Amino acid sequence: MSHHGNEKTVSAQTKAVTVKGQALMNASRALKSAQDGFTLVELAISIFIIGILLGGVLYSEELYRIVQVRRVMSDITSISAATKGFQEKYGTVPGDFALATTRIPNCTLAASNCYNGDGNGFVGQIYGPGSSGWDQDQARNVNLPEVETTMFFKHLALGNFIKGVNPNSNPSQPEWGVTHPESSVGGGFTVFADTDSAGSSISARLQSRVFYGGMPAVDANNERPFTVKQTMYMDTKYDDGRAMGGEMRGIPYAHPNYSPACRKWMPIGREEYNTDPADGVIDSKVCQFHYIFH
Repeated sequence: MSHHGNEKTVSAQTKAVTVKGQALMNASRALKSAQDGFTLVELAISIFIIGILLGGVLYSEELYRIVQVRRVMSDITSISAATKGFQEKYGTVPGDFALATTRIPNCTLAASNCYNGDGNGFVGQIYGPGSSGWDQDQARNVNLPEVETTMFFKHLALGNFIKGVNPNSNPSQPEWGVTHPESSVGGGFTVFADTDSAGSSISARLQSRVFYGGMPAVDANNERPFTVKQTMYMDTKYDDGRAMGGEMRGIPYAHPNYSPACRKWMPIGREEYNTDPADGVIDSKVCQFHYIFH
């Protein structure tokens, strides 16, 4: 009886161990399954969060570009308002003012490197058919009429219509924030007469460098201040959205070696901004622009 009793006891213990072992294995499998499932959920959550972060970054970049556009428009509006104020006071436009040295306080060659304009109603050189002041570099030239493009800002500064330029600056040494106003997004503004395409006596141009030593529209170093998207947004919001229509004009590269351009080459009046995916420049800084305000 004792022997059989021992066998029953061992058998019972063996069964108990087997049951416990099986339970542990089942628990282990369940834990592993749970761990695998949690890892997938965790991965999904991570991907979701990354997507949100990337979306936020892209949105922030887009918002920043829009803010840049609005700042530039604020800059141009200030220049335009100052020009109108000057014209109301002196009866002519700054830069072209033929009596500047006698009527504007402290406007003398000795005291402030200040020159008279030629009084022909235009600021800077007037170019013949097929050309325009927008693609010419007149900064640093101290001869009439080119010097008018620098005197434009000096006359405004000496008349207390604008700040941000030095009224005593030397026109032969152009510099942002000294001879020409600096843009709030980098680069700055020059002015010119666009008598060919717009019939304008004064247009403002946003550009990266104050002096190029050639044609500002031909910039081999790709130092344009705005992307196609930004320029198109500005034109659409504040003008007519046409690259060569209205008061705002998108400026392309003026040389075939510097393409693709800010705008497509199309018949006059039908030019469009270059959103062609094949060119891939919509988010590239390939645009200058000029804004006609007189």
